[in-house]
Amino acid sequence: MDAQLGKWKVVKEETTGLDEFLTKLGLPKEAQAAYKDLDYTIETSKDGDSFKSVVNITGRDPLVYTWKLGEAFEYQSLDGTKPMLTVTEEGDTVVESYTLEKFNRQWKCVRKVDGDAMTATTSCEDVSMVQKLKRV
Repeated sequence: MDAQLGKWKVVKEETTGLDEFLTKLGLPKEAQAAYKDLDYTIETSKDGDSFKSVVNITGRDPLVYTWKLGEAFEYQSLDGTKPMLTVTEEGDTVVESYTLEKFNRQWKCVRKVDGDAMTATTSCEDVSMVQKLKRV
């Protein structure tokens, strides 16, 4: 988890599979448009056994989360839904498991760091989106 601490910026032009992933999640076209233009940074810090993540999305107020590994917490999605999110470590990767019971949706994001580059692979059933982030 320590490798993922600090500030990371998404490299939008390197995102692949976004359209297919958003369609698989069942998001309406207008919600999909917001995700396609998404430009953000995420900064994560650690204090004891707690973590704080601040997501800064261009044109929006920051989203701030305080969480612990293995404990579910409510996450605020861009489309207004609030899935439960549980973050765990599996070897040298961090796995984010999302559950949105209201719409019977589940998906996972696996994050892996290699130096100053992070790859985030988000999957729902047989469809995946890959995002690249760089340390800033």
